[in-house]
Amino acid sequence: MELIVLSSEKLIHDEAFVLNQLFHHGLNTLHLRKNSCSLEEYKGLIEKINKEYHARIVVHDHHELCEVYALKGIHLKESYRKNLAAALANYLIGFTENGFTTSTSFHQPEDIKKYCSDFNYAFLSPVFDSITKKGYRGRGFDVHDMNHNVVALGGVDHTLIQAVSNMGYCGVGVLGGIWNNDDYLNSFLAVKSACQNIIKLKV
Repeated sequence: MELIVLSSEKLIHDEAFVLNQLFHHGLNTLHLRKNSCSLEEYKGLIEKINKEYHARIVVHDHHELCEVYALKGIHLKESYRKNLAAALANYLIGFTENGFTTSTSFHQPEDIKKYCSDFNYAFLSPVFDSITKKGYRGRGFDVHDMNHNVVALGGVDHTLIQAVSNMGYCGVGVLGGIWNNDDYLNSFLAVKSACQNIIKLKV
């Protein structure tokens, strides 16, 4: 079970230190998502993260930073993907030809079947009731009939990893399950352990 951590949307205290801790303890993919941050704020945070971990970072904004810092890849928000329209394929090729991963977000399973083939993987949400957005109800999407790499997002914490696996997902995206707790590192380790247990059960 692939584990992807999405950053807190807001800057948090000593965030680079915390992220370096998560990377040190086995985080393979961080989605850096700071909707209200400027390009300079993005750069400032990335530069405080140990350079050895840059290749594990996917950016949601300021995609040009991929080449500047040799990051892992880019993520296209649903609205951005739709705005690109016919230019989407060429936009993605500019990154994939340089070895960067591409991902995007969906809120309807049928849209994944139509549009996901150009991406390495896609988030589908909300699977469970959101932890960070009160009143944002989960829809319990089952993706066993999908031929794409679909990552469950929305309300995921360490107690729901088995349920995510049972619903056919290849991975989990965790946000509130980490950042809404006081101990970020131990929250991450609990999710990581649950994901590793899924792998052991399938071997």
